[in-house]
Amino acid sequence: MKDYLISNTPREYFFSVLGDLCVLFLSVHIWRYIDWRHINLKCISWKYINWKYINFRYINAVGEYGIIRTFLWLIPLYLLFFFICDLFDMRLCQRQKMVIRRMSAAFTLILLPLLAWSLVWLNGALLWKYLPLWGLTFILLLLWRLAAGRLLASTASPRRVLIVGNTFNGKKLVQAFQDHAPGRYRFLGIVEPQEKSPSVERGESMYVLGKIEDLAQVVDQYKPEIMVIALDERRDVFPAEQFLDWKLQGIEVYDAPDFYEQVTGKILINRLRPSWLLFTCGFRNKSMIHHPAKRFFDIILSGLLLALTSPVLLLSAILIRLDSKGPVLFKQERVGEREKIFELYKFRTMTANAEQNTGPIWTKKNDNRVTRVGRFLRQTRIDELPQLVNVFKGEMSLVGPRPERPFFVQKLDKVIPYYKQRLLVKPGITGWAAINYRYCGTLRETGEKLGYDLFYIKHRSLLLDFFIGLKTINVILFRKGAM
Repeated sequence: MKDYLISNTPREYFFSVLGDLCVLFLSVHIWRYIDWRHINLKCISWKYINWKYINFRYINAVGEYGIIRTFLWLIPLYLLFFFICDLFDMRLCQRQKMVIRRMSAAFTLILLPLLAWSLVWLNGALLWKYLPLWGLTFILLLLWRLAAGRLLASTASPRRVLIVGNTFNGKKLVQAFQDHAPGRYRFLGIVEPQEKSPSVERGESMYVLGKIEDLAQVVDQYKPEIMVIALDERRDVFPAEQFLDWKLQGIEVYDAPDFYEQVTGKILINRLRPSWLLFTCGFRNKSMIHHPAKRFFDIILSGLLLALTSPVLLLSAILIRLDSKGPVLFKQERVGEREKIFELYKFRTMTANAEQNTGPIWTKKNDNRVTRVGRFLRQTRIDELPQLVNVFKGEMSLVGPRPERPFFVQKLDKVIPYYKQRLLVKPGITGWAAINYRYCGTLRETGEKLGYDLFYIKHRSLLLDFFIGLKTINVILFRKGAM
């Protein structure tokens, strides 16, 4: 699995999943040997439940084939909801409160299908049968994950990284190690091309090990596993043959933009050479199947979601009308695929004519223009639901870069390189930037977000769209990035 989907080393991922499956198997076996026939239902004081109509044949039907069937439907639920709740990110296992919170959310989601199934079939025995398995599995998995977090922390072996080039890209890489991959990489230091003695630049936490002429001695002394080339100018200073020798000896060699992309899940925009965009893998026109398949899923899923969320849409419209004056729906021009202008639909979350005196401006944190109901709708992303109509009409997709207003597109294109490249695909309700970055309110933040948008355009596929859809549920559940 790619680094940008699951932030673990292969060892951590294998260790966690294998342990989880063992705990699941143990839970099913313990649950099998519970003798349901000796449970005294008389001690239950729910006098309104007529227990004689409960079919206990479902409860006792746990043979060898029953265990296999149970285990087989448990695994998909486990994989789905653990991925949604970020429980495959083993960094979370090192924070006990976060583990308990995410595990509780995952098991609440697992319980919902069981409750729905019981209500549909009006069979209380089904819920009574699987509730002990649910509780037992929750306790055992929680204890295992808490122990696994401590064990992995004590046995962690971060990979040693040496950066060649005391440049802007080199400094961005050091910052990326701290922000996106703590514990996965050990930053050894930087080798610089300038003619000056080794020093420590404490203000920027950049440990300079020596000049590029001393690179062979530095490699022998520090034994890096990864070397990242971050030189702005390589002519006459880059020892290509020597790097080839090190690569053949087992040291991984990366160009700075490639390694930055692998660590952060976004493209390094500043000082990016156009040649890198031309020759890197990705940024290709997709196959003839991709676009029709994506459009097919957009039509089916948007129609289905509109039908399923219709009670929420109706209730939201009523609350908006009662809370403040103005229209329920907010229509605004946005820039779509290939700079085509369209009208985007949202629930109104601000006071009417909020920009009458200011003109187009970004929303700020704790913006006093946002209404009481609007703040809740923004936090839960319910205000975005009317955009399903835009998806059904073909103006948007479910997954893609967020659409921007024409005023901001013209302004941002003048100051941010490659900004209009994000307009080569349909905008989306959710996207790679939406699940990985907060709401943008400044020019610098918009530049950072563009790195995620270009990353999505480079790697876009139906599988990545599926993962983004699952992670969007995580964003809604834990209210990430909302304003």
